[in-house]
Amino acid sequence: MASGLAFLAAIMLGHAAVPVEMRGDPAGPRSDQIFSESFEPVQHQLRVERRVIVRITPFSARRSRSDMPVPSATELARAESSASDVKGGCIPLGDVAGVRLAEGRRILLFMRDRSIVSASFERSCPVQAFYSGFYVERPKDGMLCAGRERLHARSGADCTLGGFSRLPPEEKDKD
Repeated sequence: MASGLAFLAAIMLGHAAVPVEMRGDPAGPRSDQIFSESFEPVQHQLRVERRVIVRITPFSARRSRSDMPVPSATELARAESSASDVKGGCIPLGDVAGVRLAEGRRILLFMRDRSIVSASFERSCPVQAFYSGFYVERPKDGMLCAGRERLHARSGADCTLGGFSRLPPEEKDKD
């Protein structure tokens, strides 16, 4: 019976002859041993990782009319001279409402509490690539930290933040 099964298998597989080790060689493997590998259960591993990517969109003056005034370039230049560094070099990622390009190697992060944080980039970063916002993977602690997170522009640029400065609040005109 065993040699018949091997002969049938050889014909089905397209071989003209039965394997040499099956021709009555008592030391050769039995037919059930040959096919046992094909019936063994196959195990594969599946690894599921949860990644949350956050998109920060550009903060336009049109969108901000009712929400928050967007300072002009001259007001920003004045404000950056009196900016203070952010403690710990981190800001809550969930508090960032929008982004806009600034002068030099900086972008402005508009926060939900109506404050503005200026973020600088490393020297080799093409800052102009971030005109349409950026993507960042949400860190476990929920904080966007200088020197740790990499921002990804839609154009393909990939840069690390250099530091943060909190701009002073805009002073109201006294009438």
